[in-house]
Amino acid sequence: MVCVPGELMVRVRELGIRRVLSGYPPRIVTNYGVARVNPNAWKQLRRWVGGNIVSEHVKARPDLYAWLRPWNGELWLYRVATDAYVDYPPGRVIEAVRRLLPSAEPIRLGTLYGRPEHIEFGARYAEAVLGYGVDGVVKGLWVRAGDDGYTAIRVRPFIGLVKEISAIILPSRVSRRLHIERETSIEERLRIDVDASIATLRAFDIEELTKYPVPFTVVNNIARKVRNFAIYWREVRGLGENAYALAIALGRALVSSSGEARERVARLLGQLTSDPARFIKAYSEASNAPVQGD
Repeated sequence: MVCVPGELMVRVRELGIRRVLSGYPPRIVTNYGVARVNPNAWKQLRRWVGGNIVSEHVKARPDLYAWLRPWNGELWLYRVATDAYVDYPPGRVIEAVRRLLPSAEPIRLGTLYGRPEHIEFGARYAEAVLGYGVDGVVKGLWVRAGDDGYTAIRVRPFIGLVKEISAIILPSRVSRRLHIERETSIEERLRIDVDASIATLRAFDIEELTKYPVPFTVVNNIARKVRNFAIYWREVRGLGENAYALAIALGRALVSSSGEARERVARLLGQLTSDPARFIKAYSEASNAPVQGD
């Protein structure tokens, strides 16, 4: 792997982390100066190193690297990954999807909309929300990519209900693409995901969700996890206390959120639409309601 001019690629064990400073995003004192750490890169660093970062990073595996770049007048550690990581620039991912869906229109539902490649917390990200709308119903794909070593390439099919201000994430055969496969081009990999997502959009019958009643315990447990969910549920429960209304309420939370909060709601919606009965059973039984298979 080769870094672009102005960037550094350093073995984690050679960073020389001497101190972790308070604040958000985290800051660390290294041999290369004080560096802010992308929150997702921080998750990866803690996952790979474990324990006390200062004392344990020198024991990191030799193929674990940190990438640093200057941004906004500061040095940012924006990625932590092994040397198996393959860098697919987020903008290139979005361009490839647009080529695969040349007639799709840009879609905006609340906070869910496309963004060209940009930098946040030192890492590069890009999103596309593309689809086709008929009579207030949008069927489309939400694509997200990043180069922070944590954000995988995701292609998610969704149904957007314009009147309800809601976007419902549908099941996806491939939940995410990691940056580690070298055998095929990014275009070939994305074609598989896009084709699978379009097949889901054609086959999924959202009205089937009305067959699954939702007890109040489910609503109460989800409300503990999703901000303002209780408000959204009260707004839509007149449609019926079932999985259909539940999906619309979660879809409102999705298009009213951003960042990791939106990702959490997206995961819940994917679980709900993949197996409504299992989802309702799990969230009827416990507030932590672990649902596997994301």
